[in-house]
Amino acid sequence: MLVSLCRKPGWILAAGLVVLPLAAAEDATAARIARLFAPFRTDAASLSPDGKHLAYSLHENGTLALMLVALGPNKARQVAVSADYVEPMSGNKEKLPSRLTYLRWKSATRLVFSVDDNIIWAINADGTEPRRLIAARDVRTDWQEKRERNPGLTREGRGGGGGGQFSRRPNTPDMAADTTPPTDPLGGSLSEEDAAAGVAGLPSADTADVFGAFALAWNTDRHPVVAELLEDDPDNILVEARSNTGLLDDAVTLNGAEMSATLFRVNVRTGRSKPVEDIDAAGRLVPDRSGQPRLALHFFNTERRLDYFTGKRWQQLDAAVPALAAAPFRLTPENFLGRHSFPLGFDRDTQRLYFASNADRDTYGIYCLNLQTGLRTDLAIEHQRLDLADPGDALRTEQLVYDRAGKKVVGVRMNAPAWPTTAWFDPELNAVQQSLERGAQKSVVQILEWDAKRENILVHLAGENDPGAFMIFRRAEAKLQERARCAPELTPEVLNRSLPFSFDASAGRRLSGVVTYPRSPRLTPPPVLIYFHDGPWGRDVPGFNRGAQALATMGFAVVQVNYRGSGGFGLQHLAGTKTDFDRAAVDDALAALDFLAGQMPLSRRLVAALGTGYGGYLALRAVQLHPEKLRAAVALNAPTDLPVWINQQPEASTEVSLPAPDSFRTAVRRALFGTQSAQLKAMSPLTHAATVKAPVLLIHGAKDQIVPPTHSLRMRNALQKAGATVSHLELPSEGHANWRPNTSTRVFREIEMFLNEHIYNYAVRTGEPTVVPEKIGPEK
Repeated sequence: MLVSLCRKPGWILAAGLVVLPLAAAEDATAARIARLFAPFRTDAASLSPDGKHLAYSLHENGTLALMLVALGPNKARQVAVSADYVEPMSGNKEKLPSRLTYLRWKSATRLVFSVDDNIIWAINADGTEPRRLIAARDVRTDWQEKRERNPGLTREGRGGGGGGQFSRRPNTPDMAADTTPPTDPLGGSLSEEDAAAGVAGLPSADTADVFGAFALAWNTDRHPVVAELLEDDPDNILVEARSNTGLLDDAVTLNGAEMSATLFRVNVRTGRSKPVEDIDAAGRLVPDRSGQPRLALHFFNTERRLDYFTGKRWQQLDAAVPALAAAPFRLTPENFLGRHSFPLGFDRDTQRLYFASNADRDTYGIYCLNLQTGLRTDLAIEHQRLDLADPGDALRTEQLVYDRAGKKVVGVRMNAPAWPTTAWFDPELNAVQQSLERGAQKSVVQILEWDAKRENILVHLAGENDPGAFMIFRRAEAKLQERARCAPELTPEVLNRSLPFSFDASAGRRLSGVVTYPRSPRLTPPPVLIYFHDGPWGRDVPGFNRGAQALATMGFAVVQVNYRGSGGFGLQHLAGTKTDFDRAAVDDALAALDFLAGQMPLSRRLVAALGTGYGGYLALRAVQLHPEKLRAAVALNAPTDLPVWINQQPEASTEVSLPAPDSFRTAVRRALFGTQSAQLKAMSPLTHAATVKAPVLLIHGAKDQIVPPTHSLRMRNALQKAGATVSHLELPSEGHANWRPNTSTRVFREIEMFLNEHIYNYAVRTGEPTVVPEKIGPEK
């Protein structure tokens, strides 16, 4: 049930404006926005298998460190890992925050971690014997080595066109030669409280990386990822050298040869590594729990194919599972947003493969496959209205919760578009989950790890608008003990309240979303920002959202709607935009606004639209389709000419790729939106620029390859020609997403100034204000 938010008494201007010194209010807002986009102080944690040590990340003053905590005596050692850095050749001088992208204990005393997906390290629980295991420069292919030695070297043709040989043999130097340990910045142990408070005196932000991560090569064609801890091998882990391509990206090839993904066995003590057999694949190579390569995801221009190793030979996975012919593992542009199946990973029993599928149903469920028989087991986790996994989760083995002591999968993380949760197969862990949820009430409880005896359990606890904290649950005492808060500066006094909502719209549609209500509205009732997500197959889920929090800090009620076309709600909802996809999404957003206006105080006169990517497209279409209801639009990285965007081919990415004859991503767009140029043109914001009466702000990353910046430039020119009010900001060093913290702060400050002028009308000069008490009553 949605809880209404009541207005608080206060003093307002006769015109409706809150009495605040404007400059002071804007400075305070700017500071709050900057805090929202700062990197979290802690965003990763891991509990040792014996329950005696805890490791977690600590990002402070431009330096990333590890906290290594001995839980018994409650002693901690803080070890500097990496300093924030300026990305080479990016053209941007702003430092990127370093972060841990992997953190797990190999044993009770040896920890493995990865920095920025660029280098993998191991270190002892007491901070001794740090060892660089494998890095991006160590897994570069021969082609990149040759390209760096000879910048004039070119590739002639594709798919069998003229000369040159391309070797897929990886560069695997003997890393045992690197024996010089980094300087320990502490030189001793501290109490956990002192270490967490920063008493140790870490290197300053301009100090070279303590572990040398930044000194390693960037712009490599592959990066190392821990694929398997190898529980039966005390000394080694399995690392995948993964090509830098996503599921929608194109295969990196040369003359028909695929850029490989290779598995390495790496010693966590010596750093020595060697390739595992001579098996590779363009895309992904996934081992089972024993370390045997079992699944190969091949990237082709028109499909993604999964091969399966039977123990004797490789064969297509679909051939081994004829029962799933209606929802095959083979992925095409046509079934990417339709019926198909995708694997999640293996159990200890290497014949048991967990997978997601929407065969014979509207939503994705989670199941288990016996590869020996080709038949499904009796495991079936399903939801009538929600997808429990997403096509982008293919081969994300971390979705499977594995018990190292019991040596079996005990649960599955469900990526449902509601509060994240875990389906437990283990009754004991399920009971712990339910007990913690009862005690935490409205908080989201996620059990992460536990010791072999299950006496100490690592838990992440978050709330509606709280980034959360890592805690230890001691079962004997039935007590939760906080160990590291993700963002201590983001207190309830700073954050705005976020509430999930759902309702039945017309024609039996069920719509859901999130509303973030301002803690300190500048007007009563507050104005509304409809915040369209990117996609269109993306979605908005409950929980901490930096952008929504920033907009609410400006005094807006921020409404995020999972409009038709959003992912996570089944095929019928996803396919609800086959015709008039712009009108369908905008109508859903306005229906959500109508519903929420009956639940809480909202201004219906002051409504604006904002969106990123495809959401930016919808924001522009919203002010064109409903000029009577929307006062302004902000579009970030928005496609404005659909026929051009639908047929856009990706540019070459760095030196290791060439444009494909037909991009898989482009083919997916065509399958979703169709290829009728006249219809697409009729639904393009650029076509209707002359009808726009509301002010528009266009923001675009100059390096955006998903939506080239020419879309915003052409829209700006068309709006200017039509006499509309338009502002334009191009970000020289940014792409489509994952902007740097300072860039995000700057962008939202630009949005704030734009909305101040066109919603709050702060640019209008007035006489002396008359202060009157607020009158509680319906808006006129």
